[in-house]
Amino acid sequence: QKLLQATQAPELQAPDVDVASKDCVTATDVPKTDVRTVLRNAAELAGLSMEVELDDAVPGVGLQSALLVSDAVAQALERALDNIFSNIARDPVARHTAQPLRCLCAVHQGMLQGQLHTPALSTPWPRRAFEPLKSPTGSGMGLYQARRSLRDVGGDLQAHAVQEGVQFGLTVPLASGPGRQEI
Repeated sequence: QKLLQATQAPELQAPDVDVASKDCVTATDVPKTDVRTVLRNAAELAGLSMEVELDDAVPGVGLQSALLVSDAVAQALERALDNIFSNIARDPVARHTAQPLRCLCAVHQGMLQGQLHTPALSTPWPRRAFEPLKSPTGSGMGLYQARRSLRDVGGDLQAHAVQEGVQFGLTVPLASGPGRQEI
């Protein structure tokens, strides 16, 4: 919750809504958070550095474009990133990599698609990384819960080993209303 509150810029927060005086609460009344801020803050809390890039394939759209998500999506993304980043921060090889984590973001059909590139881990990538843990010790990456959190809000999490490390595919729905953009 503290991370989410810190990521909400005052200009992105909706005014207080008096639900009793309205017939319904509209999508524009829902507080929104910029995904890039969530990414950077989650990495920083784990002691990691992060570079976030926006796919500039469409002319006129750049890094200043807002990538807003609802609070529920921001919280799910925060939980997933906390899981991913805490695994990296605990890894003796990955945490000493001089290069920052890198996330390339694009928007397609109202969904933010992020490719998160992480350094190589000291242990081999698990074959069943997204299966629920069955051991009483709870050892493992816990990616089952991270994926489940994102799927509960209409997103997804994928991952696979690449030569440079691990590439995570994050997908989350952008907020509807005026802040939603199609790139």
